[in-house]
Amino acid sequence: MASAEAEPQVARPRPDSARRERRAHLQSSQQKTIVFELRGEFIGLDSLLKATGLADSGGAGKVLVASGAVQVDGVQESRKTCKIRHGQVVSIGLTLIKVRAGKQKPETEMHTPDATANTDTQDAPI
Repeated sequence: MASAEAEPQVARPRPDSARRERRAHLQSSQQKTIVFELRGEFIGLDSLLKATGLADSGGAGKVLVASGAVQVDGVQESRKTCKIRHGQVVSIGLTLIKVRAGKQKPETEMHTPDATANTDTQDAPI
């Protein structure tokens, strides 16, 4: 009896498109998203990195920006104190920061003195 030997299985390389899909899937499953609410009209990029905990201090945030690791709206940002506004997306590594407008404080009415209040000191008795 002749024994049939099984051919050794050779790993076939995946096509490039399959590799890209797999890589994108892995990145999306590892990606972290932070939603940051503004307290004013804008926040400086270095301050945003500090406020979200991605940098220990404003100085560390500036170093991250200077290293080229930070992108704003998909474009590498080199301005350390760039003004980040509502709707912008900041990314560093696999972390995305989506910036949203915070709750606006209602405008306070200016206090005007009552017209009937007596503010004239000439009528006061001496």
